[in-house]
Amino acid sequence: MQLTYASRFKGFSLIISNTTNHRDGVTCYKDDRLTKTTVHPVLEITCSGVGRYVIYYNERLPEYGSRLGYSQHAFAELCEVEVYDLENVALLKPTWHSNGMLPSDKAVDGKYTNLHYNGGQCTMSGYSQSATWWVDLEREVAIDHVIIYLRTENLPLGSNNEITRHHLGFLLYISNTTSRYDGVLCFRDTNFTSDTIPAVVNISCPHVGRYVIYYNERLPGHSYPSDYAQYTYTALCEVEVYGCPSPVENIPQCFRPCPENCEDCYPDSGVCKNCRPGFHGLGCELSKYATL
Repeated sequence: MQLTYASRFKGFSLIISNTTNHRDGVTCYKDDRLTKTTVHPVLEITCSGVGRYVIYYNERLPEYGSRLGYSQHAFAELCEVEVYDLENVALLKPTWHSNGMLPSDKAVDGKYTNLHYNGGQCTMSGYSQSATWWVDLEREVAIDHVIIYLRTENLPLGSNNEITRHHLGFLLYISNTTSRYDGVLCFRDTNFTSDTIPAVVNISCPHVGRYVIYYNERLPGHSYPSDYAQYTYTALCEVEVYGCPSPVENIPQCFRPCPENCEDCYPDSGVCKNCRPGFHGLGCELSKYATL
């Protein structure tokens, strides 16, 4: 993208609203990182919100003065805006967790405005060396991404918030059974620290399965980073799983080719019914004859 045009996009916001006024809506994206050399002509933005209007907004207000790398005036130079509607397929679905203290279904009740233990909107298990929570989507679903709202006690996560240390190191699996060992790992936290883990974690997870499994552990004999807590537990306020509403849906995320080693596939969904002999796994990606 030419540098002159790139400067016109810097600082833009994307807002979901039920009116045409951007002030009435919720900002789902605000650019504070793009530079003239990193602005891409096609931007894909995950925007989890409910509303009638999608609003692109940018500004160059006099009170802020001129900013390096920004154009003098604001522009809306858009060639195409595509909005894809995926469904939260985890909402109000059956759940379970190990060593439960607060009900496991609080993580799929659609409520996450109060992230406190006593707020009635979060689930929690007891302190343990390992903790598991899962949601049953009740059918195989082509999943696009998962959003996890962590319990924060309504305080910023960080080194001064003790609960932060219990969240670190979690894993997310997609499986067709309640066992994580039967599934595929779509996320493993190896980078977050007490100072960098966000309260809302958005995870790209393009897999097919029935169960979404959250897991964490503090096993004896294993070494963990210094800011990890000695024990772990599930402290989740909401888990949203965005996927195709049906096996075939007229949106790009739901049109996937059949896996290479698939013998019988649901049309256009990428969901395999039967793998070719010698292969197994959600995407027929595992060979039964592979050597270790």
